[in-house]
Amino acid sequence: MYPGLVLSATVVMGGFISFFILPKLVDFFSSFQVTLPLSTQILLGIANIMKLYGVFILGGIIAAFFACVALLQIPQIKFLWHTISLKIPVFGELLLYQELARFSRNFGILLKSGIPSPRGLEITAHTLSNVRFQHDVRIIAQKLSGGNSIGATMKKENFQEFPGIVVKMIAVGEKTGKLEDVLLYLGDYYEDEIEGISKNLSTMLEPILLVGIGLAVGFVALSIISPIYELTGSIKK
Repeated sequence: MYPGLVLSATVVMGGFISFFILPKLVDFFSSFQVTLPLSTQILLGIANIMKLYGVFILGGIIAAFFACVALLQIPQIKFLWHTISLKIPVFGELLLYQELARFSRNFGILLKSGIPSPRGLEITAHTLSNVRFQHDVRIIAQKLSGGNSIGATMKKENFQEFPGIVVKMIAVGEKTGKLEDVLLYLGDYYEDEIEGISKNLSTMLEPILLVGIGLAVGFVALSIISPIYELTGSIKK
């Protein structure tokens, strides 16, 4: 939550400065009869763009957001995006482990409650948030109804979302009659992995965010203070 709150506050404050503060700096610094530093010229260029096209940029951002939301409602595009999202470094691994933990725990609980495997897989598919996972779990349920085992189906279909260790443990669980216990163990294991990745990710993001925000604030402060300092120096002369 901490990185999310910092990023949200930064975006809101950055948007406020870009649309309401920077445009006013254009006229202010244009009245200075001094050579402006490079950092100030860059800031003025950004401010001038926001002054002239700020409304269109904001409108474009909002339109792009709603366009993306609308596109993701198309089943084929949503399926493709959910497949790609699992391959994103770090975040993709976190999403993968979340789905594996949810699949293992929910399916294990259903089996322990006496629900037949095909029906349990169908119910479990509805609890998953990733469309690619839902698709694969439903295929397993269909194959299971035809007399195939879960482990053999996973191995034959070569689902990329299910790691080899998961496939092997499920196959062993089916042979020993302890499938629900294996699934619950896998659920605990991946929940622990999620907790570890989340802590490491938060630890890595905190200094990156602080350095990034510090550089941005320093750039803006330097760009504003430098020409004022040069102006006061020229007046004294």
